[in-house]
Amino acid sequence: MTTLEKAIEASQKVFDLVNGEFKKWDSSVEKQIKKLEDWKNGQTVSFSANYFTWGAEPNVIFPSVLKAKVVETNRGSAYDPETGIFTAPSTGSYLFSATVFVSTLTGLNKDGSKPNFTKEKKWHEDMHFNINRYNDGKEINGTGKGGDKIGELWIGEDGGLIGDDTRKKWYRKSASSTAIHYLRKGEKVALEFQVWNNAEAGDKVLVSFNFSGTKIH
Repeated sequence: MTTLEKAIEASQKVFDLVNGEFKKWDSSVEKQIKKLEDWKNGQTVSFSANYFTWGAEPNVIFPSVLKAKVVETNRGSAYDPETGIFTAPSTGSYLFSATVFVSTLTGLNKDGSKPNFTKEKKWHEDMHFNINRYNDGKEINGTGKGGDKIGELWIGEDGGLIGDDTRKKWYRKSASSTAIHYLRKGEKVALEFQVWNNAEAGDKVLVSFNFSGTKIH
């Protein structure tokens, strides 16, 4: 092997070594960029979902998770309108806000019969819509079992009667709640129709609501 060939061979080895180190560095940079993008996406989380209705048919069964009809904002895609459940994409502090408007004028008993507003006490009883937090893996079905209440929307007894007792009672009232809570990645939050005094599972009412949240830190 000539001196020139030896020099070329040595140069090739140096090139291969440098190229290998560069590829490692390039791969490391790509990983760091991806981590930064994932972190950024995890920080940019917000949603606003609602179900506003003035229809003649009740739309919410007791007990249940409230599911939105319209999702106006869903940055980070952490809110699932099919289930009504928000899943924290990253650990941090989150702000949640909810407002509900209830009308039992269009309510139905679980057997499908129309309410008797003067005889059936449940149509004028307390209702509780709770913002609940769940650890990953816990079943979320509207009962609140296994979850931790972080916000409560209370519809008080006979809070909004309109009309006179000899005809019919219209029970209409709204409530709101705001909560700040620290969530770990994967924990879930839902707005649930959890308590209705003297009601039976399967009774239905008309509910309009807004449920929103954002990561603040």
